[in-house]
Amino acid sequence: MALALLGEGQWERAWQEHEWGLKPKCLREDRIVLDLPVWDGTPGKTVHVYGEQGLGDEIMFASMINDLAKTNTVILECHKRLETLFKRSFPGITIHGTREDSEIAWAYDQPIDYRIAIGSLGKFFRTSRESFPGTPYLKADPLPKGNKFRVGISWKGGGAKMGRVQKRSVPLTWWKPILEAAGGADVEFVSLQYGIGKDEDLDVMDALGYDIKRPPEADAQDYNDVARLVASCDLVITICTSIVHLAGALGVRCWCITPKYPAWRYQNSGPMPWYRSVRLYRSPAVEQAAWRPVIDRIAEDLQELVGAKQIQRVA
Repeated sequence: MALALLGEGQWERAWQEHEWGLKPKCLREDRIVLDLPVWDGTPGKTVHVYGEQGLGDEIMFASMINDLAKTNTVILECHKRLETLFKRSFPGITIHGTREDSEIAWAYDQPIDYRIAIGSLGKFFRTSRESFPGTPYLKADPLPKGNKFRVGISWKGGGAKMGRVQKRSVPLTWWKPILEAAGGADVEFVSLQYGIGKDEDLDVMDALGYDIKRPPEADAQDYNDVARLVASCDLVITICTSIVHLAGALGVRCWCITPKYPAWRYQNSGPMPWYRSVRLYRSPAVEQAAWRPVIDRIAEDLQELVGAKQIQRVA
């Protein structure tokens, strides 16, 4: 019920149903480190916020940390891969990358009044479409690059269960219209795909003569390095993966290739409320072949965007 309501943008009721996910053996993770009550909205308290679900979820829900910090002292516990990035982005907040640790000594260093799962903050701060600011909230120093218009791409996501790989992946060989849309222009493509060092799709494209850079930062365990790579891009084109959330949270222009029936985060229709910089390109059908017209549409838009950039430079 929660996921259906979230996908429809019925926020106030959805967040209430979302709490059922914290029950044992359900979809969410209820981390009980200390015997603390769950935060109920009381201001002026010290609140332990703990991350849950995937890296993309933690990044997306982190958009509400500053809302909570306006009236409370926040201790944010995140995935260790996000610790550096979050410390840079939330300088006034205590960050611990110990989400996966069974014991945490820091919990006894100061009095803590409440605890709350990061995904539960929505019922306090995202109860209507208007309550989503959509503005950037993460910070990263962009990696150095030349004068070329940099396009970061990611084409594979999901897990083996429930057909998620097919639902959230578009074979890189199908990206030819996009790669060719900027032909002859001052454009470079860089891979944002995790596992680029052993990616067979990239090997195939290399053999076909397509020049896609393989920055090592795409494989970095510290997500601050991945963020620096994404921040260096003028445009990100990706399937539904954590890269969408990273680009959106950094305010980087992002075009997301979206399945017909996506996860609730992408909404069943309309724009993605979490980030203003993200544009969704929705597939018209469930079949994987339906990606082709989406790719063609993105290629046309990229050609138009690159053409506009060239005109601006000449002017």
